[in-house]
Amino acid sequence: MADRILVSTPEMEIAIQKYENARSELQDAYSKLDSAKSHLDNCYKGPAYMALCARWASIYMNVRTADNAIDESVNGLRKTISTMETGEQNVSTGFANLDTGKSAPTYL
Repeated sequence: MADRILVSTPEMEIAIQKYENARSELQDAYSKLDSAKSHLDNCYKGPAYMALCARWASIYMNVRTADNAIDESVNGLRKTISTMETGEQNVSTGFANLDTGKSAPTYL
């Protein structure tokens, strides 16, 4: 295993976009399933329908869990990007303020 993990800001932005795309696909699929279920809601009210409703509640919770996990991942990546950029800016500013010996010291 490597001693350090090197990841660039653009790579993290790409990962964020992939997460957002996955979220969009998940929400689209859920919407399509929900629309199909709505048609069934008006067709049948029996034991099978009750089983479907129970299963549907489970699917809904799985979708919510996945959505929350995506949120946590995206927020973590954004926080990491912000921390990296702030750190890089602080390092750059610190180096810019260093006395590099370009001017001769004044001795009294």
